[in-house]
Amino acid sequence: MKKLVRFLMCGIVAFVAVSCDVGRSEENDIVAIYPLMDCHVIYADQTVDTVTIYSTRDWDASLSASWISMDAWDMHGKVAANAYDAKKVPVYFTENETNAVRYGALQIDSNGKTIGHRFMQTYWLNIEKPEGMYINDETIKATFTEVIKKDETKATLAFTLYTNGTLSSDAAWANPDSTSFDAGYTETSVTCETNETGLLRTANLTLKTASGISTVIKLQQTPD
Repeated sequence: MKKLVRFLMCGIVAFVAVSCDVGRSEENDIVAIYPLMDCHVIYADQTVDTVTIYSTRDWDASLSASWISMDAWDMHGKVAANAYDAKKVPVYFTENETNAVRYGALQIDSNGKTIGHRFMQTYWLNIEKPEGMYINDETIKATFTEVIKKDETKATLAFTLYTNGTLSSDAAWANPDSTSFDAGYTETSVTCETNETGLLRTANLTLKTASGISTVIKLQQTPD
């Protein structure tokens, strides 16, 4: 198992043959999708993000997956002669309840040039602490584990939810200081008893959104 930089996770996926993010159809014609990145990561409970389409010519948008959508009026762009347009558009996603990562792309066609902006939607929530460990076999999998010592009585977690959520524990020795959260970035802690068992012990902390999407954070406490 190894850590992977998140934007590299799309590299394992074969997409239709499109240039990535920026293209030039004639010497002075440019079409681009910002932010410029190899892979735009969307989390399981995330339902909207924004991109900016920059073009010096008229353009048409298309989407390669049914779980991605845009407003009808954002599927086309008109650009005056000798001008340019930078159009910020929302892109919508359904929540990922598949228990597997999934992939899609926004494509822009402008004056004979096609460019693409790749999306990967995780099946896990946006957990920043503990940092995720990722493994790629047939698909990408993620685990989140925080390790504390025998006499540590606090464990810190950090995450971003895109809707309201809850945190629960299956172990009596580890109790979340807060159990319900509004959407947004949160730092919270778990109060733990000292470990007098002589054994490594594990508490499963379940972070769950109001719609039912959940990710387990393993909290392990060493015997020394």
